Amino acid sequence: MFQKLEEELLAQIKMCESNRAYFKSTGDIPSSNKFMQMEAHTKKDLQALRHAYKLGSSVPSFHYEVRSFSRVVCNTDLTDNEVELQILAGNNYKGDKTIDTYVTYEFPYPKEDPFKGETQKVKDSDCPNYEHSISIPST
Repeated sequence: MFQKLEEELLAQIKMCESNRAYFKSTGDIPSSNKFMQMEAHTKKDLQALRHAYKLGSSVPSFHYEVRSFSRVVCNTDLTDNEVELQILAGNNYKGDKTIDTYVTYEFPYPKEDPFKGETQKVKDSDCPNYEHSISIPST
């Protein structure tokens, strides 16, 4: 029971950190502060749980709450005139496992001069990881 509670508290701390950083980046300071306080309370709960475990005490009393949070997902690291293209991986390409692969792409804007490119070549894999990311200007 200690381990399960510890895992859930660590996941809650991670969620609070993520949401705090997101709301801070969007300028919503009150929501950022709310998640910062929730993170601090969760860390105290985690510390109390670990202390009880070290002392050999029983599991501290706890309860579950279900809370819903809404947030608009936006890419604050991109400007209004950029598009990000990510090519992550390929799965189960047909053929030999010794094939060398790459991906070519063409972004159809602007029509006169479309943005083109390709990933690095990945050798000897039928499930290659490209991990390619590029920002494309859209003006």
